[in-house]
Amino acid sequence: MRLLNTFPVLASIFCLVSCEDNQTSLFIRQVQANEAPQCTVSSDVSSKALAQGVLDVGLQKVYFAMLLVGGQLKDVGNNDLNRTEANRISIDTAEVTVKSTGGEVLSKYSVPVNGFVDPAAGSTFSTGVVGARILDFAASDFAASANITETLAEKGGFYTVVSRVQLFGQTLGGTRVTSNFFDFPVQVCYGCLVAYAPGTVSSDVSGLNCAAASDAPISGGACNVGQDAAVDCRNCSAVNPALCRLTK
Repeated sequence: MRLLNTFPVLASIFCLVSCEDNQTSLFIRQVQANEAPQCTVSSDVSSKALAQGVLDVGLQKVYFAMLLVGGQLKDVGNNDLNRTEANRISIDTAEVTVKSTGGEVLSKYSVPVNGFVDPAAGSTFSTGVVGARILDFAASDFAASANITETLAEKGGFYTVVSRVQLFGQTLGGTRVTSNFFDFPVQVCYGCLVAYAPGTVSSDVSGLNCAAASDAPISGGACNVGQDAAVDCRNCSAVNPALCRLTK
């Protein structure tokens, strides 16, 4: 009886250890920069990373982050023993909580994602990239989003939010894995990413405008219009003509 009574205790200890291990098996390291003209993202840890994001809600309502993730599970496969690798991680879900800098919860949601991380190579963690929608002003539960947008449109400036992200996945062996919490600040603005190149501004129209530009868009520009990088006023007419000041 004494031996049997120890089983629940041992099982509880095993569960606690396993849960703790899974919290460190997968982690979010940084947000990779997605820059023109290549508009491709590498899983190299030495690639350029963003300290914060910028979302121009006059052009885009969603911030899409390319998350660099690391995996620390060890390789358990063995060809000699005909044992397949069970510690590859398939990432399937991101849970996102968006807060103001004062801590007010503005939005909370889960989104499906797609990513894959191989086992670590010795003491060196493996890496992968997961794309996730970490800020969504179009979400139905976004508290005060309309008020924020109107305030930015009327007064200019920035409104900073913090997006907290946690990823979930499963090893090929069937073990659920949870990442760390990752906080990423995003500066929200209205019109701050619209650029007016020389030759596009007409003196016949007051203020900054794109009235002197040709109707044809120019090649190149931001990888995601309205996110992180400036967009030429000639390239945003289809998104928000009023904001881009295309008045002739």
